[in-house]
Amino acid sequence: MLHGKTLNSTLLFLLILIFFATAHGRSYPRFSRNDTEFQHLVLHPDPTVGTVYVGARDHLFQLDGSDGLRLEQEEATGPVSDSKECLPPVNEFNCPQARRTSNHNKLLLGGSHGVGVDHLRQHPPGNLPETQPQVDQRGCLLHREARGYAVCRRQ
Repeated sequence: MLHGKTLNSTLLFLLILIFFATAHGRSYPRFSRNDTEFQHLVLHPDPTVGTVYVGARDHLFQLDGSDGLRLEQEEATGPVSDSKECLPPVNEFNCPQARRTSNHNKLLLGGSHGVGVDHLRQHPPGNLPETQPQVDQRGCLLHREARGYAVCRRQ
């Protein structure tokens, strides 16, 4: 039978053990995909919207953060035909050395293919705020094309 300090120490140990067991037993919202590697995460600027954007290798994901990270939209961004030796658009005629390459989304709207030329993806109205043409650090003016994406044009 336990007495005095030993009993107090044992009870304290059991309380700490119970606390950590219940803290780790909590359930948190999860989103997982085994076919890609997550690289970046952005929250919608308005927290009441609850949208979470995830950039991954060859994929972009839009999740509903207010509904347990439910997948709302997914877009494949690769693999794509690409070569560091060629300027976009890369195709078999203007760049025969191009190979299928994974697109590592450095930002949610820019990837590694096409020598870093950014593409703006068109989303349903209200999902992403409209962006104005802007000049990036390379001196490229990003123009929105009719097909819903932007290309880099040197000024």
